[in-house]
Amino acid sequence: MAIDYSLELLTDVEPTEILEFLAEKFDFQWSDETYLVNPGVGVGSFRRTNDYSLRVLEEECGFRPTLHVSFRLDKFEHRDYGYHIMLQATSALLCHIAGDAALFCPNNTTMLLKRVGDRLILNSIWFESAPEEIALPHEMEVLPHDASLVLPFDTSVQRQHSDLE
Repeated sequence: MAIDYSLELLTDVEPTEILEFLAEKFDFQWSDETYLVNPGVGVGSFRRTNDYSLRVLEEECGFRPTLHVSFRLDKFEHRDYGYHIMLQATSALLCHIAGDAALFCPNNTTMLLKRVGDRLILNSIWFESAPEEIALPHEMEVLPHDASLVLPFDTSVQRQHSDLE
C-alpha cells in the first residue's frame, strides 16, 4: 500500500525537467524514464490536460495547474523518511520554479500548502508549526479542505509503478 500526495503547479517546466532536478538534488534512482524511487517514496510527473479534475483543481486552488507531481509514500517502510523527503522536494521545487502551486494530502481531500504569487501559506490545521523542511518564507493559515475534492488519480502512473505497494 502507498499513500499518494500531489503537488499541482502552474509552470512551463516540463515533467522530465522536474524529475531530473529531483534526481540530482535528492539522489533518487530512475525506475524508468518517467519515475524516480528513493527509500520510502516514488515520484512521477505529468503535464495536466483539460479534463474534469483540472476544472475541479482550478476551482479549489484559484489557479489552473499545468503540471502534476505525484509523491507515493510507502505506507509501512520508511514512511517518516518518505514524508520528510516529500516535504524537502516540494520546498526545493517551490524555490526552483516560480508560479502558483498547491500540495494536497492523500486522496486530494486537504490542501497542505498553497502558493499564489509570492505568498506561501501552510495549512495550520495540518501543521502544528512550520516544518523545518519548508525553507521559504510563509504564513500559517487554515486552508480549505473538502472531502468532495477527490480527484481521479492517474491510474497509468499508479499501475506502472506499484513497487511501493
